[in-house]
Amino acid sequence: MKRSILISLLLLILLVPLVANTDENTTVAESESLALSSTEEPPVITENEESGTPIEVFEEQIPQNEELSFGKDVGIIPAGNTTVSGVNGYIVIPSAEPVPGGKGTSITTGYSGIFSTDVYAHVPFVQLGFSDMAEVSLAVDIDTKSDLLLNVKWRFSHRNGTSLAVGIVGQLIDVANAKDLAAQLYFASTFFSSIMDFPSKTTVLLGYTFHKDLNTNIDFGIAFQTPFFPSAFKEKVFFLLDFGNVSYSISPSAGDAENRGLVNVGLRMVPLKVLNSVYLTADIRALDLFDHKGRALSLGFSLAFRPD
Repeated sequence: MKRSILISLLLLILLVPLVANTDENTTVAESESLALSSTEEPPVITENEESGTPIEVFEEQIPQNEELSFGKDVGIIPAGNTTVSGVNGYIVIPSAEPVPGGKGTSITTGYSGIFSTDVYAHVPFVQLGFSDMAEVSLAVDIDTKSDLLLNVKWRFSHRNGTSLAVGIVGQLIDVANAKDLAAQLYFASTFFSSIMDFPSKTTVLLGYTFHKDLNTNIDFGIAFQTPFFPSAFKEKVFFLLDFGNVSYSISPSAGDAENRGLVNVGLRMVPLKVLNSVYLTADIRALDLFDHKGRALSLGFSLAFRPD
């Protein structure tokens, strides 16, 4: 039973980007058709009947195709933002895209605070990105106990706006006593789509958590990032939504997926360049909206050095 569910979800991950890119392919086809239909006859040359010399040449410029809206949509959605635990992604769902690093190595340090009526947790992290292909991050989730989270991600495919990646988050729960170990292995697909005519960066995630005390070990999640009132905020603020049956660890300070389901929303500021190759970004998140036990507010900040 678990194997059939796993295979079905994997097929879904692979097919969703193809469906999302249908609009792009249709737009390209329409543009090519427009170009063909607007092509005029070759220049007409009229000759003087007596001398046989040309007296006038008629030429018409072929209109240039406008830039595809898909390309514009891709440009306005920023890259290089972190989850609560410092993995490049959304709120708790990692993206298939590693942190941007150009041709060099990027270094990001950050902090997430988690607040609720009975929780005040700190999640500092450090993250390294390698040539837009891989990333490594280390975070500490500090509440009444301390958990160590180590993430490794590798993007093995990037074509036509779609990224595919595999990753693993190793977890040492309660570092002081070293009582529990867990690992979340995941496969993610990130692609561009649209939500109600707004451009969106969408990720579908499928994974497996190696731990014995879960209701189910199969992980599934989906996440979206889209402009938040783009005309009012000038495409500088983005709305985040992710949901699924997995959180950033098996024992998070908030957003607990013990019941294997949670919904998170947030707002994200576009990375602000403060110095040469140095970027500042900030997030505000509401975790686990529909579960009173795990509901909390989170604020996150990160400072990244990305060599040009």
